[in-house]
Amino acid sequence: MRILISGGTGTFGKTASRILLKAGHTVTVMSRDEQKQEIMAAELPDLRLFLGDVRDKDRLRLAMRGQDAVFHAAALKIVPKLEFDPIEAVKTNIYGSQNVVECALDLGTPKVLLISTDKATDPCNLYGATKKVAEHLFRAANALSHEGRPAFSVLRYGNVWGSRGSVIEAWETAVRNGEQPKVTDPRMTRFFITAEDAIQLAIDSLDAMTGGELFVPRMRAYKLAALRTAFSATYPGVTFESVAIRPGEKIHEALISSYELPYTVAAEKFFCVGDHPVEGIGKIASRWCSSDQAEEMSIRELSALIKQRKNGAKK
Repeated sequence: MRILISGGTGTFGKTASRILLKAGHTVTVMSRDEQKQEIMAAELPDLRLFLGDVRDKDRLRLAMRGQDAVFHAAALKIVPKLEFDPIEAVKTNIYGSQNVVECALDLGTPKVLLISTDKATDPCNLYGATKKVAEHLFRAANALSHEGRPAFSVLRYGNVWGSRGSVIEAWETAVRNGEQPKVTDPRMTRFFITAEDAIQLAIDSLDAMTGGELFVPRMRAYKLAALRTAFSATYPGVTFESVAIRPGEKIHEALISSYELPYTVAAEKFFCVGDHPVEGIGKIASRWCSSDQAEEMSIRELSALIKQRKNGAKK
């Protein structure tokens, strides 16, 4: 299968490229970061690299030509930054997604999957709002398809462990620079997924999609206070600086909103939010706030993950 990953030099794209190439697929990465493309080219010589921006529709069309599937992962996503640069977020996250939809319709691309975020559930920040619009653009685009082609669907999940801009990456960077890691409200809870699990979910969603689905995985969550304790155990002597909650941040996250629950059905590997109400569905998805599941990840588990990252960085 020929697969294009937009924004493919990010955490999702790098991990997906490695896994998909190993499975025998032909993978093309499109991004605007030439330096990261050079690094990926050295690591994955069979990877096809395409310099471009999803804001540029003509360039995007060239990248999408002849592809069997597209993972649309390109997005601006650092929440506080986008609160102060909203126009840039709209250009990439909304207009860029619109360009993907229109190019897929023009080219007849069989399957196009948007990689979304829990921030799109009842959004309170600009990033979440733009991703919510992108979700709607993708799901509504199926009405413009001919005989189910292209098929547009969405995969929505939570924070990817150690991804660019994540809290654990920020703390590790602070330690390397001899600075105090910053911590906001210890009551915060966040959903958790590894990059490898996120890619498998994307592959499973691509296989299962027929168009219009919003796939939501079952996810675990952790408390920020537990993560801080685990980090301190791995980096003895580190002290944290308490700071105010950043603009646009929530205390807790949600994967499925209350108004989406009546449309939600359980599949084998994930929940699926459809277009039509389903009877008796309320009990199925009753634990979709991160605070409801934050006890599931112990300090011991978090410590093991942090040590794994630390040991990997030393190699």
